[in-house]
Amino acid sequence: MSDRKFFTLLQKAIDVNYDLNKIIKKDKDKQQKKRDMLKGMYICIHNPDIIKMGLIIYNKNHLGKILFHQLLKYYIKAFGQNTELDEDDDFLNM
Repeated sequence: MSDRKFFTLLQKAIDVNYDLNKIIKKDKDKQQKKRDMLKGMYICIHNPDIIKMGLIIYNKNHLGKILFHQLLKYYIKAFGQNTELDEDDDFLNM
């Protein structure tokens, strides 16, 4: 069950319209840092080896679930996509 939730959220992140030009902040230093972080996350969600490692960590411990869930939701939300998931997708109860 948790594998399915992981891959559902991962697929939503992969389907996001990735455009770093959408990330605009008044503080140019903060803008660049956020763009760098999102670029790194983009590389990670498109690398099969990193996805395998993420799934192992996701299944091994509760903190890993929370971490990956929040990072993927942050990535999706950064590009203005809807992060609403199924009602039973409360990451604290996985």
